[in-house]
This record gives sequence, C-alpha cells and structure tokens, in this order.
Amino acid sequence: MSFHGGGWWAYISHDEKQEKPGVSRELMLRVWQFARPYKQKIVGLLITILLITGLTLLSPLLLRQMI
Repeated sequence: MSFHGGGWWAYISHDEKQEKPGVSRELMLRVWQFARPYKQKIVGLLITILLITGLTLLSPLLLRQMI
C-alpha cells in the first residue's frame, strides 16, 4: 500500500520556484482594520509582555547586588 503523491499531499506540496508573498503597507492597513476593535487588548498585552520581560531581567541584577 503506497501513499506517495495522493490525498492531502497534493495540497501540502511546497514549490520552491513560487514567490513568497511580501508584507506591504496595504496589507498591514488591512490587518489593522480587523484588529482595531481589539486595540486596547493588544496594547495591554504588549505592556504586560514588556513588564514581565523587565522583571525577568531585573531579578539577576538584584541578586548580584545582594551577593
């Protein structure tokens, strides 16, 4: 029984010659249109990520001062 070349593999195949789609200004504006209702949540998430990163970087510095 052979599964080569049939079924879902026809949809999953990858063509190296095909150009990769680029990220353009128009695309980013279009994505932002969909994300606009979630603006507060996105900003809150980014602030939370920055705070957690800062606290993670701060703890080794505090431990160094204590030693």
